[in-house]
Amino acid sequence: MERSAIDNDPKLEAQFSIEFMSLTSAADRSPADFVKSLIEFEATQRNEKASTLALVLLGKSDISPGAILDAVAAHLEAPDPRVQKIVRRLLDIVDGNCADNPDFSYYLGRIVARRHDKVELEVALTEHMFTLSPSQALRTNVRASIDDGEQRKPFLWAGHVVDDMLWKVRNGFIKTQFGRVKAEDIPPDVPPQLELMAARPEWWARLWVAAVMAQHKELATPELITKLRRDDNELVRKFIEQVQPTPPTP
Repeated sequence: MERSAIDNDPKLEAQFSIEFMSLTSAADRSPADFVKSLIEFEATQRNEKASTLALVLLGKSDISPGAILDAVAAHLEAPDPRVQKIVRRLLDIVDGNCADNPDFSYYLGRIVARRHDKVELEVALTEHMFTLSPSQALRTNVRASIDDGEQRKPFLWAGHVVDDMLWKVRNGFIKTQFGRVKAEDIPPDVPPQLELMAARPEWWARLWVAAVMAQHKELATPELITKLRRDDNELVRKFIEQVQPTPPTP
């Protein structure tokens, strides 16, 4: 949105000018201060124009997406839904503002750094990644966890097989009925890859399976649902609870 969106509203202009000065001052201190001030500003706004312009200010700042990600991490578990809304919008910036093909490169660095310290990525960020793009989230965790190219191949191949099916669905090579692929039209190499990944010791591989089935319920089977509902990973169980096996298509 352009600055002209508030130019004809003197009260909004004055209010935003004050907040602009406060946010600019915070930006001069540190990215964390800036994001904290931005979140506080967003949480009190009732006018979407001022709220959006605050994000424009962030977009024009010198703060990198990686710094935004680091700063946002402190606010992931905030109970206020208004804070959660701005956190999601900030993560959109980190993701490259492209939901269809998000850029998780900044998450990669954070995952590697945290695993070096023997801790995993924050649960809320992991959930965000696997909700937005299970395939990108899988590849990011492969890169963060496995250095050897040969050892990466089973995960990359599983992701490729499922992605290939979804590409064919999007482009009309595999037809759908009521938004789902008929069981007989699911490529025969897809279910074995899901089964292989569901049996892996790496929690993120099992999470990928649960996330894929949550988005494409026709790929779910009673056996995989039962197995993953007993998983020791909280997020795997959370994703799989969204799944019920698709009844046979007449």
